[in-house]
This record gives sequence, structure tokens and C-alpha cells, in this order.
Amino acid sequence: MDLTTGQLRAVLLLYTNGPLRMSDISSSLGVSMATATGVMDRVVERGIVVRESDPNDRRIVRCRVSREGEEFVSGLWRAWSERAKVLLAVLDRPRLLAIRGFLEALLEAGENTKGQWKLGRLIDSGSPLGTRSPVDRRTRPCPPFVPGAPHHNFGLHTRIPSLV
Repeated sequence: MDLTTGQLRAVLLLYTNGPLRMSDISSSLGVSMATATGVMDRVVERGIVVRESDPNDRRIVRCRVSREGEEFVSGLWRAWSERAKVLLAVLDRPRLLAIRGFLEALLEAGENTKGQWKLGRLIDSGSPLGTRSPVDRRTRPCPPFVPGAPHHNFGLHTRIPSLV
């Protein structure tokens, strides 16, 4: 399936965070409501995302990944995982150990900072990442890697040690 970077980012945002309101989507992506609406219109047309009214307040519309969208993203994870296996298979033991150490450090950092993130944006403005403009695509922080969160682990933490 051919998606733009913006469409893929929106789908991944919904996949990792669950159903969101348009205001949360635009804020998290660092784009205007009009841009976010256009992006969502296109992924809804393709059947990857579904718009639904909030049962508690019919004025609120939430977007969520459809069954087809979940299958699409799962396929991406599988493809990326297979590519990672190929890349890791050619590395020697010292490099694999270095990668494992790096991933363990990321997992620890994710665990230590998971309360500081909201929808992929750093809350703590004292951090260099927190001082960046959410609309500057070159410097906007990426969504956090949170161990135990749905769809975030990708099995890397358990697969890397078995390679060394």
C-alpha cells in the first residue's frame, strides 16, 4: 500500500495510541487541524482508518485504525523485523552485544521517562526535546519507546539476546 509519510505517521500514531480525537492527532503530528483532517480523509478513504462518534458525546469524532489498517501495520512490523534479522545475522558477537546494550539502555530510558510523555510529545519542558517547537519537523521528538505498551516492543528485547 502506498502511503505518504504524513499518512503513515498518522496511522502509526493511532496504532500505538488507540482511538484519538482530531485535535489530539493534529497536536501530536504537529500540523494544523486542516492538514490533519486532510490526511485522515485520505486514510479513511483507503479503509485504513475509521471515524466514529464518541458514544458519550456525539459532537466528538474519534479516529481509530480499522482491521485492514491493523493488518497493514502488522505487515510492516513483520517486514521490518525480517529486515532486522537479516542485518543482525551478518554482525559479529561484539557488535551484537553492543546493540543489545544500546537496546537495553533504550528500554531503561523508556521505563524511566514513561510518565513524561503524552501522545508522543515530551511534557517536561526542561528537557532539550521539550523546548523544541512541535511544528518543526526537523527537530520534533519522536514518539517514545515504552516497554510493555501495545505494539511498541516488537520482540526486539527478547530476540537480540538469543542472537549472541
